[in-house]
Amino acid sequence: MILRLKNAAFVCLSLFTICWGNLIVHAENPVKPDTIAESPLEYELPANEGVTEPAREALDAWNQSSNAYPDYVSGLEADVDILQIVRRSPLVMDIDADMSPMQMTLRESIDLALEKNLGLSITRYSPGISLDALTVAEAAFDPTLNASLTAGEDAFPPSTSLAGVTSGRAVNADQQFNLSLDKQFTYGTEVSVGTRLNRATTNSSNALLNPDYTSRLGLTVRQPLLAGFGEAVNLAAVTKAQIGLRSSRLQVRREVLDLIADVEMAYWNLAAARQRQALYVSNLRLAKSLLEENIERERVGLATRLDVLQAEASLAARSEDVILAQETADNAEDGLRSVLGILYSESLKPISVEPLPENDPELPEFRASVTGALASDMDSQIQLELIDQLEVDRRVANNDTLPDLDFFAGAGVLGRESSAEHSYQSAFESRGYDWNVGLEFSMPWGMRAEEARLRSSVRSIYRAETRLAEIQQELMRRLRLAWRSIASGRERLATTRASLRLNQESFQQERARYDAGLSNFRNVLEAQRDYDDAKLRHLAALYDLRQAVVLLARLDGRLLSRHGFDWDEVDAETQTPPEPIPPLSEERWPAPDFQSYDIDPSELPASYGVSPNALSETYQGLEN
Repeated sequence: MILRLKNAAFVCLSLFTICWGNLIVHAENPVKPDTIAESPLEYELPANEGVTEPAREALDAWNQSSNAYPDYVSGLEADVDILQIVRRSPLVMDIDADMSPMQMTLRESIDLALEKNLGLSITRYSPGISLDALTVAEAAFDPTLNASLTAGEDAFPPSTSLAGVTSGRAVNADQQFNLSLDKQFTYGTEVSVGTRLNRATTNSSNALLNPDYTSRLGLTVRQPLLAGFGEAVNLAAVTKAQIGLRSSRLQVRREVLDLIADVEMAYWNLAAARQRQALYVSNLRLAKSLLEENIERERVGLATRLDVLQAEASLAARSEDVILAQETADNAEDGLRSVLGILYSESLKPISVEPLPENDPELPEFRASVTGALASDMDSQIQLELIDQLEVDRRVANNDTLPDLDFFAGAGVLGRESSAEHSYQSAFESRGYDWNVGLEFSMPWGMRAEEARLRSSVRSIYRAETRLAEIQQELMRRLRLAWRSIASGRERLATTRASLRLNQESFQQERARYDAGLSNFRNVLEAQRDYDDAKLRHLAALYDLRQAVVLLARLDGRLLSRHGFDWDEVDAETQTPPEPIPPLSEERWPAPDFQSYDIDPSELPASYGVSPNALSETYQGLEN
C-alpha cells in the first residue's frame, strides 16, 4: 500500500514538473502562429508586399518620448488599403481593372466645389435675375412710342333737302392717325408730345373741303402735387430692385462661405470615417489573431474551450464594427461627392483624402472673434438690406395717405386743308390753336386702407429689426459655442492622448500576462475593448476639434483667408450664372450591378459556430 502511494506521488510530481516546465517555456516563447500580431498596431501584409512595421516604429518612438503618442493612423494607412474594400462595393460606378482613386487635397476640394456644387450653381443665377429686375424697374422711365390708325364710315338718309345729297343717303367716311411720345420723370411728371391727322370725306356737295384734312401738334403735361410727388416715391421700384441685387450678391457670398465650411467638414468627416474604418479593420485582424492563438493554445492544453468561444464572440463583434464602419465611410464619401457636385455628373471613383490634422489649433482672442463676426456676418447684412426695402415700402405707404392733387396743362397748333401736307403747313403757320390747364383732386373717404397699409409697413420694419436682433443673438451663441468647443477640445485632445497611451500599456501588459498564464482571456478582451475605445475617443476628439475650428472660422470671417481666398477672386468666379447642367442619362448614371458584389460581410455564413475557424475563414477575403 505504501509503495503504491509512493508511486502515485512520484507520477503526480513528474506530471506537475513537466507542466510547470512547459508553462515556463511558453511564457518565455509562447506558441502562436506566425501571423499573430504583437499589438493592435501590427498587421500581416499580403504575400506580394515587403514586410514593414511602420506602426511599430511609431510606437517605439512614442515609448521613448513622454510627449508623443502612437501614430496608429499612419501605420494603418501604410498597411491596410481601405480602397481595396471600397472597390468591391456595388455602388462604385465605372469599375475598371485598374481604378485609381482621386487624390484630392482640401484646397482642390474647395476649388472643385466652387465650380460644380449644384446648390451654389442655383444661387449664382440670383444676381442675374435681380439685375434683370433692376433693368425692368428702370425701364419704367424710358420713353414710350404710341401709334394708332382708325377708319370708319356712316350712312343715313338726309334730314333736310339742304344736305346736298343726291343719292338718297348721306355717306361720311373718316380715317384718323395718332402718334405720340410719352415719358415719365422721376418726380412723377408725365409729358406727352404727339400729333393727330384726321381725313374726312362726304358725298355732300355742300362740303367746303372734300377730302377734309385736320391736323394737330401738341404737348400735354401732368404733375402730381401731393400723392405721387417726389423721387422717393417714383423711384421706389428702382430702389427696391437695387437692394434686391445687393441682397442676391450677399446671398451668393453666404452660400460660398457655407459651401467652403461644408466642404471642409465633409472632407474631414470622410478622413475620420476612413481612419475609423482602418481602425476597425485593425481590431478585426487582432481579434482573428487572438482566435487563432486560442485555438493553438487549446490544442496544446493551455486554453479552454471557453477561451476559444470568447475569442469567436469577440471576432463577431469586431466584424459588425467593420460592417458599420464600411457603411459610414461610404456615406461620408457620398456626402463629400454631393457637396463637391460630382455625385451627379462624375464617375464615382474612390476619393483619397488627407488624414485628420493632429496639431493643436490656435485659439483666437474672443473679442477679436466677436468683432470679425459682426463685421462679416452675411445673414445680418442680408437682413439689413431687407429692412431698407421695408423702409422704402413705408415711405410709399406714407405718401399714399395724401390725397391725389394733379396739375395738368396742354397746348397745340391746328391746321385744316384739303391735303395732309397743306394741313400740317397750316398748323405750323399757327392758323389755329388750343390749350387747357387745370387741377384734379381725389381722396378716398376716411383714408382707412391707406392708414392701414402705413401701420402694416411700420410693423413690418419693427418685426425685421427684431429678427435682426435674433440673428445677431444666434450668431453670438454659435460663436461662443465654437470658441468654447475649441478651448475644451484642446484639453480633451490632450486627455485622450494620455488615455490612449495608458490603455495601450495596459493592453500590452494584460496580453503578456495572458501569454504567461497569469491572466484569463476575458481580461485580455476587456483590455482590448478599453484600448479600442481609447483610440476611438482620440479620433473623435481630433474630428470634433476640427469641426469647431471650421465653425469658428466660418463665423468670425477668417474662413476665406484661411484657405487663401479673397472676395475679389471669389466674386469673379461666383457672381455670374454658371453653365447649364445637362440632364441625367443612362450613360452618365448607370444602375449599379449588385450581382458583382462578391463579398457581403453583413451576413454571417451558415457554418458559423460549427467549427472554431468558421468565422475567421469568412474574412479570409478581406486580407487577399
